Amino acid sequence: AEIFIAQDEIADKIVGLTASNIRRREGERALAAPPEKLEAYELTMRARLLRFSGDTEKVFEARRLLRQAIERDQSYAMAYALLGFTENFFLTTRVNDEYAAPATVERMTAATSKAVTLAPNDAVVRAYHGYSLRAVGDFDAADAEAERAIALAPNDSQVLGAAASSILANGRYDRVIQLVSRARELDPNINNASIGVVLATSQYMLGRYGEAQESASYCVQRARSSTLCRENLVRALGQAGKIAAAQAEVAELLRRSPGYSISE
Repeated sequence: AEIFIAQDEIADKIVGLTASNIRRREGERALAAPPEKLEAYELTMRARLLRFSGDTEKVFEARRLLRQAIERDQSYAMAYALLGFTENFFLTTRVNDEYAAPATVERMTAATSKAVTLAPNDAVVRAYHGYSLRAVGDFDAADAEAERAIALAPNDSQVLGAAASSILANGRYDRVIQLVSRARELDPNINNASIGVVLATSQYMLGRYGEAQESASYCVQRARSSTLCRENLVRALGQAGKIAAAQAEVAELLRRSPGYSISE
């Protein structure tokens, strides 16, 4: 029986890693092609790679490509889902006046809602819709949407990562860490900023400050413009008694986001 269990676990990892590698390779291939020659699917794969880069300018480009993909195929659910997820970046990151703006919320939720209408049984679509629901404060619905996505694709690292972000808002920190750990098992290359934020936050809330500092530091390295990554690092450093280092990170936050308030 143990042999069969081990075989199942290996098969699950192969399935998960294969899905992630296909997305990554398709994105890399699309990056090498002229945008005007790309179809909606290729534009979306290209945008996905840019969205997860952690570079603000590349995220702007990702959004432009996704809008272009939707113009070329208004029935392609994944383009809407990823567009909603990309709008979430502008909602939560202080890069311009789209931060915390009602118009950004409206665009985000409209995009993922449209995606669900087009592909109700797509796990990635469901996971990103949960992400939107979390952002507007509908935490129970976001949690339910995340678990629905996991049930549809329990071995897809992208789904697990997005679902973990939705579940975080309901305070299920152990579940978040479980999902992130599983996602990393399935795809060791998944360590993007979103994963770093939810992992560091969960570790911090569980009092695992050393682990939270490590996760937040990595998150900052991957996405230096992310306010959430640096906020987590400040909190973890403070709990560790590393006041000078925490103050240095606060100074960097203020330099990058002049409107930032410590009370937030």
